[in-house]
Amino acid sequence: MPAPETYNTIICLCLHQIKVQYAAGGKIRGKVKKNREVEERFTTLKENIQIGTADLIQYVYKIVDILYAFPSKCNICIMDSKDITREQIDLPRQWEGKLAYLLHKVLSKKECDDLIKKAEDKGFEPTFLNCKGRRGSYKIDEFGNCSRCTLESKEVADTMWRRVGNLIPEIWNNRKVVGLNERIRVLRYNPGDNFHPHLDGSYVSEDGDRSYMSVQVYLNQNFEGGNTTFLCMLEEDKTEIIPQTGSMLIFEHEILHEGSKILSGRKYVLRTDVMYSSQIIPKKSKLSRLCHLFKT
Repeated sequence: MPAPETYNTIICLCLHQIKVQYAAGGKIRGKVKKNREVEERFTTLKENIQIGTADLIQYVYKIVDILYAFPSKCNICIMDSKDITREQIDLPRQWEGKLAYLLHKVLSKKECDDLIKKAEDKGFEPTFLNCKGRRGSYKIDEFGNCSRCTLESKEVADTMWRRVGNLIPEIWNNRKVVGLNERIRVLRYNPGDNFHPHLDGSYVSEDGDRSYMSVQVYLNQNFEGGNTTFLCMLEEDKTEIIPQTGSMLIFEHEILHEGSKILSGRKYVLRTDVMYSSQIIPKKSKLSRLCHLFKT
């Protein structure tokens, strides 16, 4: 798979070409040939498009589609934290095309230790599977046996968002991202604890904002076992993520995964979600979503 920089270069060149040619009153010329996957998306476009015609608008719309079709590979914005790096995850074959990646060095060891202490001071309780149906909440004994501490913390959510917001898709299912869920959960796994294979459910706020992606931040790594493992439903194919202190794992809810058994030591992981607005973005505003990229 081509490196993310390849996608960045291709898309930025296309956007820059439109900007320059539009300002000069000229024509858009040339094809994208540096990457087959993106090139195929351009093959139906004309090589020469007269500025000011309806075709130009459709051309720009196509580029917007391409930009947001590869959210895990495109990062045009500049991040505040220069230390954070992205690692793409190769999921099992069943989940090819789904979004999953790691962001390293999101939190420092001290920040992780402080969160662990805050959770321990508040105390842990058995983890429950939150079902908002008529039967209420269910204890997840059949899913796993870790414990949980819930920290309602806008400060923690905002701190992480300032560091990673530019590395998370801005638009998902025609909804604009609003940030991280302030309902922070710290999960604690003792030796023998695990979380059986499951799919994460969507969290809906009182305002109607909805989560589409799960977030895990590993708060320590001094334990044995306890990997996050992505699984196939019908095959033995799997991808294991080894926890690293301060790293953030982001993935779509609808991917089968488990928290593998802890063999020794104690594991702490922060759990939250990426939230998207309750408001659906009209198609006519698609072009305006790229206006910030055209600013000099």
